[in-house]
Amino acid sequence: MEEPVSPISPSSPPAIKRPRLITVRKADDGGSFGFNLHGVKGKPGQVVKSVEHNGPALMAGLYPGDRVIEVNSTCMIGETHSSVVGRIRDSGEVVTLLVVDESTYDMYNARGLVITESNAIVLPNGSEDTNSFSGSML
Repeated sequence: MEEPVSPISPSSPPAIKRPRLITVRKADDGGSFGFNLHGVKGKPGQVVKSVEHNGPALMAGLYPGDRVIEVNSTCMIGETHSSVVGRIRDSGEVVTLLVVDESTYDMYNARGLVITESNAIVLPNGSEDTNSFSGSML
């Protein structure tokens, strides 16, 4: 007998302490990727502000509070909000993001570790992972 799969919830970020490499496909209707980014004054990079409930980003494993490290294998640390948003929008129907939650980001920084795709857990699209603001809907 199969165990029931719990519903994906934007309030349930993964418990893993590793970067995550996720692929997000736009909704079938050609809409958005289903998430908002914002920059926080005094902190590097862009952070996921919100994800649409049952939208493509959440289904791929993106959660509010995730920090975007790379977009399509290009480092986004130090890039402006508009640059990161532009790179995501220029991706077309599919974007690959290297992300970390806040505690993982802090842990890597405290240990002097670099966050790269090589130390990431790769999440297939559509999987559930169990283990001064500016914003843009993407």
